[in-house]
Amino acid sequence: MKLTLRFVVLVIALLSAVVASATAGWNALGRLDGALTTVVSSDMERLLAITHTRRLFRSMVVLERDYLLAASNDERKPMDGKMAKSATELLEQIEKYRRLMPKEDAAALESIVGVRARWLALSEQVRDAARRGDPQALALANQHNTDPVSWEAVIGTLVKASETRLAAQAEATHVGFRTARTTLLWVSGIAALFAVGLGGVIFFGIRRNLNQVEELNSNLEQLVRVRTEALAARERSLRLVLDSTGDGIIGVRADGTLSGGSSAAAQRWFGAAVAGKSAAKYLFPNDENGELFFAISVEQMFEGFMPWDVVAAQAPRTVRLGDQVVELEYKPVEDQTDDVRLLVVARDVTARVVSEHAEQAAREQHGLVARLLADKQGFAAFVKDVENLIQTLGVEKDSVAAKRYLHTVKGNVALFGLGSVASLCHQIEDQLDGDVLPSAAAVADLSALFSSKLKSIEEFLTGLDEGVVEVETDDHTALIRTQRLQRDHRHGRSVELVQVV
Repeated sequence: MKLTLRFVVLVIALLSAVVASATAGWNALGRLDGALTTVVSSDMERLLAITHTRRLFRSMVVLERDYLLAASNDERKPMDGKMAKSATELLEQIEKYRRLMPKEDAAALESIVGVRARWLALSEQVRDAARRGDPQALALANQHNTDPVSWEAVIGTLVKASETRLAAQAEATHVGFRTARTTLLWVSGIAALFAVGLGGVIFFGIRRNLNQVEELNSNLEQLVRVRTEALAARERSLRLVLDSTGDGIIGVRADGTLSGGSSAAAQRWFGAAVAGKSAAKYLFPNDENGELFFAISVEQMFEGFMPWDVVAAQAPRTVRLGDQVVELEYKPVEDQTDDVRLLVVARDVTARVVSEHAEQAAREQHGLVARLLADKQGFAAFVKDVENLIQTLGVEKDSVAAKRYLHTVKGNVALFGLGSVASLCHQIEDQLDGDVLPSAAAVADLSALFSSKLKSIEEFLTGLDEGVVEVETDDHTALIRTQRLQRDHRHGRSVELVQVV
């Protein structure tokens, strides 16, 4: 409680120092802003208004002179518009100065207003005389100089007074800035000293309390260290048991992601099991169909709508990793407190699959040899039909006809015991959705597999040409005897005779 109280006091002290500095700065900025506003919106605007008034008076004088010197009334017409516009602007600037001027400038401004009125009235007479060609126009123009008030002198006085006021206001602003800066520095310095002093006292008190806490906590840390080492030893033991089985064990959460735990075999086959990664992508990185099938199966397992054994039996059972074949088994985790809800057990069954394939290949080879020896001509026709169908399948553009050819090949090879070729045909059929044609690669694989089956019995395939006719030994002997008695026989197609022993 003491530690908390000291910390609160330290925070309050620091906040107080910051608030004091901020308040002093805010007040200083406010005074400075007010002074600058006065300079810009009052003194500067007033000076601009009176200088603009002088400029307009001078422009009208020049414009009147140009009016007198103009050669024709057509040349004077645009000048009338300019004179009227200048007179209007002059009144606007005078009124602007009236709004900003101090009281002592009222008399001078009123005299300027009177000069403007008299000057415009006389200027109208001058321009009228000039339009009529009256030689008295120039004499009338010179009467401007006899006006009882000299606008140049009055405006010059107001300009000088405005400049003096502006300089005084700028100096006052600078003095206000120096005062605000000094105040801010003093307040900030005092606040900093206060914060440092009080903070130092509180800091050393907190250090004493922390030393006491560290001393009290040392025994607890020792207990935690012992407990952590025990848990680590237990985890190593469990990891050793899992790795010694040789199986890949992967934990899957209810959302279909990896829990992060896996055995050494799983990491060797599939890579590191990163927690949160999709289990489907982890187990089937290069198989979109397998990935989708696994994700759907896991979702059905956790829904509980169907029995576990039924769903697990329908889930993907094997994964191909290059030449390696891995078999998958699914085991539920009943502990609801753990985030792992499913264990996927992977086993390397490559040797078993290779053995099964070798056994199947041997059975197919024996079956083909038996078929060949029983009916060589029928076997030759079978080979020719299948090869023609595969060749036609590779160039067929009609999906319906291609499916029919593929189905015919599957039926023919199945009749001759080539289950592996029939299975490949079935796999290709599963990929032909809608109007999709078999890919060139699939047809090439089918042709290569069929050729490999024929190559395995290549030594038995001699003598299967179409020009070969098999006859029994007795028939062969009788035919030779007949040939000898009928030497002049020249009709019929010559054939090659093969004696069957």
